[in-house]
Amino acid sequence: MNFNPNGPGVLVTDQKLISRLGNGILLQVAGDNAKGQAWLLKNGKRYYIDPRTSYNAMRYLSLGITNNNLRKIQVGELAE
Repeated sequence: MNFNPNGPGVLVTDQKLISRLGNGILLQVAGDNAKGQAWLLKNGKRYYIDPRTSYNAMRYLSLGITNNNLRKIQVGELAE
């Protein structure tokens, strides 16, 4: 049983939604105080992603890309 960290009682979860989303990064687009927050969904649990921490992790741990590799990406036309 999961207890609600925001108040009394049990935390209500939507297991069908959790199964459908799987694992990944979600962007919260609704809610006055939480709009724009990013969350890591892993094994049915949600973890807040701090923007500064994630930016630094990507900056220092990423492999990067070279200009030569960028030139290999094909350029296409946008359909109207």
